[in-house]
Amino acid sequence: MPAALRPPRPVPARAPGRRAWWWPAALPQARVPALPADHDSAPCGHDLPALAAACNAETRLLYLANPNNPTGTWFAQETLARLLTSVPESTLVVVDEAYQECQPDADASSALRLLGQHRNLLVTRTFSKAYALAGLRVGYA
Repeated sequence: MPAALRPPRPVPARAPGRRAWWWPAALPQARVPALPADHDSAPCGHDLPALAAACNAETRLLYLANPNNPTGTWFAQETLARLLTSVPESTLVVVDEAYQECQPDADASSALRLLGQHRNLLVTRTFSKAYALAGLRVGYA
């Protein structure tokens, strides 16, 4: 990941947010333009149009959590599809679906169905949340 962020590259993020998603920002070569969480499209959640607008040719990485922790907000698959068509193909969009099993309509908001259409999409999940394995960190992408 450090190589992807050299020279200093922007990593747009929603604030406040879970700092673990911002780990690339700890790298000296990353810049994190934090976007406010207070907006009309999804109060306390990701403002996908603003995040897409913050991406440019230099942006190599965009992290999203769906559903978002700690606010519990989520975005629909169609909204993510619009974001994916508006960011540069060189921007890796990582969608963290660690809490996806807690969603009321998990199929409608999952990014898994979009994987075949967007080469710059990476979806991550974990067993630890859905199966109460808090002490065991098992994830997959």
